[in-house]
Amino acid sequence: MMANQEHYLGYYPSAELVFALVCPIGTDYHVVARTLQNYLEQFE
Repeated sequence: MMANQEHYLGYYPSAELVFALVCPIGTDYHVVARTLQNYLEQFE
């Protein structure tokens, strides 16, 4: 039944989501990285 289902725009069942952090040299990015990690762990 699912094999005949028509694909729609935005249908990517094996897609991955990538986040990139860009910051100046010497900036403490660990706080932002930990916050993002905490938010993403809620969806596991």
